[in-house]
Amino acid sequence: MEMQVQSTIKGKITEVKKLDNFWIEEKRLEVKYEESLGSGFSSNVYVGKLFGTSALASLNTKTTQFRDCKVAIKIANEYGNNESKILETEIELMKKIGYHEHIVPMLGWSMKQNKPCLVLELCEGNLLNYVRKNHDVQFKHFISILWQIVQGNVIYFLKHSTHSFPSPSHFTLSLVILKI
Repeated sequence: MEMQVQSTIKGKITEVKKLDNFWIEEKRLEVKYEESLGSGFSSNVYVGKLFGTSALASLNTKTTQFRDCKVAIKIANEYGNNESKILETEIELMKKIGYHEHIVPMLGWSMKQNKPCLVLELCEGNLLNYVRKNHDVQFKHFISILWQIVQGNVIYFLKHSTHSFPSPSHFTLSLVILKI
């Protein structure tokens, strides 16, 4: 099923986008702007809430847990500028990667305040903080962490990702599974 959405900048219609299977209606997302998870050059990430089933869960039976859940929402700083194009490129990359247990999945994408946004799994922490708190990690557990990093990066490179190698703060932890 194809839908269309109009993007506006300062009240002017700038383009019409064809939406795909990863589209999530804006009304199904709540962004908690007071709960920032981080910010970068082109976007900010906030805690949010997804109402209903994620777009990914409707496409992949391994992801049915992603419904009526807390999520991370990455929103472009500006729409129509280079920042927005960076985020749109990331959306296309995440669609290409699809689901892998060692990569934080894109649950879908939407528009918030006329800016593109990614809806991602909300993870518990990141590898850098985990290592700082647990510097006495057993060798066996350390090898498991390294193996999971390798598996996630193999998928990135096999899918022709041009994303640079992630820093330890970009590796997230979801229960006992490491994700990039």
